[in-house]
Amino acid sequence: LLRRAGACVEILAAVDREPTLETVEAVVAAARAEAVEVLIGFGGGSCLDAAKAASGLVVAEGSLEDYFYGARNLTRPGLPWVAVPTTAGTGAEVTPNAVLTDEKARVKQSIRSDFLYAQAAVVDPELTSGLPRAQTVYSAMDALSHAVEAYVSKGANDLTDLFALEAARLIPANLLRLQEDETLTPRTALARASLLAGVALANARLGAVHGLAHPLGVYYNLPHGLVCGVLLPLVMRFNLQVAYEKYARLAEAWGVGPNGDVFDRAAAAVRHVMHLNKRVGLPSSLRGMGLREEDFEGLVEGALPSGSLAANPRPAGREELLALLRELL
Repeated sequence: LLRRAGACVEILAAVDREPTLETVEAVVAAARAEAVEVLIGFGGGSCLDAAKAASGLVVAEGSLEDYFYGARNLTRPGLPWVAVPTTAGTGAEVTPNAVLTDEKARVKQSIRSDFLYAQAAVVDPELTSGLPRAQTVYSAMDALSHAVEAYVSKGANDLTDLFALEAARLIPANLLRLQEDETLTPRTALARASLLAGVALANARLGAVHGLAHPLGVYYNLPHGLVCGVLLPLVMRFNLQVAYEKYARLAEAWGVGPNGDVFDRAAAAVRHVMHLNKRVGLPSSLRGMGLREEDFEGLVEGALPSGSLAANPRPAGREELLALLRELL
């Protein structure tokens, strides 16, 4: 389509399941060599984040590591970039952070800057229709964890609550519907929910699910959405004592737990996510996926500096994180 319109297009298919520093460096080098004027991220969240990071770094001074590890911050707009997501999960088309992995150091974290927002996002649910079932489920559970975590985050406010609650309302029923209904109706709802949750997390931040999911994904090379889905009910249960009012509202949005007091309804929301995981085929733990107790100290060290963890509604330090990791076994 672009070539028919007279544009000169170069295609770089260099993105793995998780975008690495090397991936972004390759995109930056190609963009500079071709003197490109616009970047297009076309694909899943990894493709979007690679394009997003590269857009800022093409015109930046210093190395990628400088920005990844916080020695430098982006100070000016980069190349314009356009997001075209082909999954309904990350919401990366509307966020200012690019999640990258330093494979050598086993560190996964974000480069964050308002200069990294896409100039346009083309969200077409039809582009997700060929996605394999497992990736569809993992993407949707990533979006659900975004919605739930942003909803109860310390950074939540009345505006982000509108986006987060609507995203959370849409995902469970439409993910289940997609098991039997391959029309665009549930995929449209999931794409909308992913975008809404992305807006919510960009403004409210996330929580302990993502604080732990990043080091877990790096250590064991597990799909991010899978880890988020397994962690979500565990972290919800951990947060129950401080987030019960909002969890009760989630239960109402999902049509579960109508009887009882606010605590009963909040507990029903946690059970609903546990049942959803079971119905879409997610495991209840990460036993058998490489998780080992001797790695827990390293995983906790990787999680403690996380900005997502800092926004969790209930403080989670070393002992709390170790307890959550033991539950994953």
